[in-house]
Amino acid sequence: MAFSYVPDPSDPEPLHRSARLSWDRAGHCTGEVTIAGRGSAEVVVSGGTTWIRPDAAFARAEFGPAAAAMLAGKYLKGPTTDPHFADVSMVTDEYQKDLCQSGVLELAIPDEDDQSSTKLGRATVDGVPTVDVLPNGKGTADTFIAAEGTPYVIRSGGPGGTTFSDYGRPVAFQEPPAALTVNVAQLHAG
Repeated sequence: MAFSYVPDPSDPEPLHRSARLSWDRAGHCTGEVTIAGRGSAEVVVSGGTTWIRPDAAFARAEFGPAAAAMLAGKYLKGPTTDPHFADVSMVTDEYQKDLCQSGVLELAIPDEDDQSSTKLGRATVDGVPTVDVLPNGKGTADTFIAAEGTPYVIRSGGPGGTTFSDYGRPVAFQEPPAALTVNVAQLHAG
């Protein structure tokens, strides 16, 4: 999936985030998250464990100069729920799931037998013919579902919403080597 999130200006900490992430049914996720003005981080998630390899700007902005020096070229590893990963995982009170968990999207996607969804018409999204569906009672975002072939979700939300592609393509998951890993507990101690 790919997205660019522009927050509401009234948000107490408006962070513009963008990401490109891939995940598979085994629970592996890889990609990159960028926070405007704060840098970017490579993200690797498997099960309940997160590894992020921040660039220098991201490490300084998120963790401070001492931690940035410790993390230079390395991955920070810990449980997905650790607060150090909040800006990357975007865990929210509403969803209580991280970005890499595809289940977070189920709130905006109609159930297979959902009779309360409203079909709004047809549209072409990224060259794919779609049906525009508004899932009543599950959010207000239009969901564009492929009208031909397998009915995959192509986009959730309007222009600039979350887009989905490369269904069926293998995720290049590889757990980062221990020699390039710093445990998040080391940041808690510092």
